[in-house]
Amino acid sequence: MLIKKLKSLGLGLLFASTLLSSSLFAGDWNTVGTAGFSSARVTYTSLAIDSNNRPYVLYRDRNNGFKTTVQNYDGSSWNVVGSAGFSSGIISHSDIEIDSSDNVYVLYKDSNGKATVMKYNGSSWEAVGDTSFSTEIGKSTDLEIDASGNLYVLYSENANTLYSTTVMKYDGTSWTIVGEASFSNTRTTDSDLDLEIDSSGNLYVLYTEYWASKPTVMKYDGTSWVIVGEAQFSDGTIDLPDLEIDSSGNLYALYKNSDSKATAMKYDGSSWSIVEEANISSTEVRSLELDLDSNDELIVLYTDNITNSTTTVMSKVIGFDLSSNANENKWNMISVPNGKAVNTSDISGATIWSYNNVSNSWETPTTLVAGKGYWLYTSSNSGYDSIPFTVVTFTITDDYTTIKSINNNEWTLVGISKDTNGISLVDLHNPTNTLKDGCYSTLVFYYDSVNNSWNTTATVPYLGAVWARQNCISSN
Repeated sequence: MLIKKLKSLGLGLLFASTLLSSSLFAGDWNTVGTAGFSSARVTYTSLAIDSNNRPYVLYRDRNNGFKTTVQNYDGSSWNVVGSAGFSSGIISHSDIEIDSSDNVYVLYKDSNGKATVMKYNGSSWEAVGDTSFSTEIGKSTDLEIDASGNLYVLYSENANTLYSTTVMKYDGTSWTIVGEASFSNTRTTDSDLDLEIDSSGNLYVLYTEYWASKPTVMKYDGTSWVIVGEAQFSDGTIDLPDLEIDSSGNLYALYKNSDSKATAMKYDGSSWSIVEEANISSTEVRSLELDLDSNDELIVLYTDNITNSTTTVMSKVIGFDLSSNANENKWNMISVPNGKAVNTSDISGATIWSYNNVSNSWETPTTLVAGKGYWLYTSSNSGYDSIPFTVVTFTITDDYTTIKSINNNEWTLVGISKDTNGISLVDLHNPTNTLKDGCYSTLVFYYDSVNNSWNTTATVPYLGAVWARQNCISSN
């Protein structure tokens, strides 16, 4: 078994790696066509290659109302396929696939928050079955086509915010559920789903279980979905999983391990085992992709974590790309990493508020700095009618000393920017951890933007923020 390792610095290299696959490890990287060929900044990009090695790129088009645009490369230039901005409204969480007859299909989360698939008919884009054919979906979608040309869509169910997994198939007339809806029967992370189909038409789904943060693979046996090997098969917590199947039907899972490095595992028919070594990458990784060449050799594409851009920092701050979630319409409590400062001018589609203790007023900051907590609203709307607390800002440390030092009987917006595993609100309520002399209780609240409610029992994620208050007998 050979694992080939590539480093990527952006989408342009991904284009080149596909076009130059026959000489991938012998030649230089070259830009395909003109760099920056879109008319404006784009998000939700996806790439597919037809049988003539023509790349097709799908993206959400900022210059066309955040709708769908597809371009292909004809050997000399990039050209819009059909019309730019062809979806009926704003889209997100998209994918593009091309079948064996070079028919081009796109999947996206539409403006109704549901799945829509469209096909290019040679002159324009037309819906495949009904538009908005799914229930409300989360932030993970995947489109796959089997050898017979059947279309399958995987998505995370947004019902009851459990983000469990559902697969649907297009039967030539309508979209129908494969097996049962929400078949994972557990809450999954909202952005870590992958659907793959082997040469015999068997369906496999990889997802990450929310509470354990470990991967599980399930197979559809013709009647129901069954676990492949053992559930939660990694040794530790994972992120960024990707599933691939070789020509012999062997399954491979790639993921970012608990050391933030890349690990690949193989299913041998009875159990999952690590391929060669636990840490494929020598550095921490920010993005991962797994593929196999014609000889069934694994190719791992990753972006290392040696340098960070502002956008990457913000992606980590609140768990999604701010520029890609302008229609989320949710408030979030956030902070930024220690040693980092983020310019709010680099963020689109969001409104951010901080509290100025000198002027006793709310402001829209120009820079986000470590240690401070912020309210962030992920839409183009501005304003927040009633933030009920007077705020000062601190950083929570691992030994909770900052909670003990907050002002007596005053609410404080506290950023969590040190503990990479998050901090339990139960621990923050624990008097042993939080009480200082003269105080008899600590109140801590975290805003759950998914459920639109205040939570006193959850684990607050790294780079989240909480409201805290010490109830004290006398002021210091």
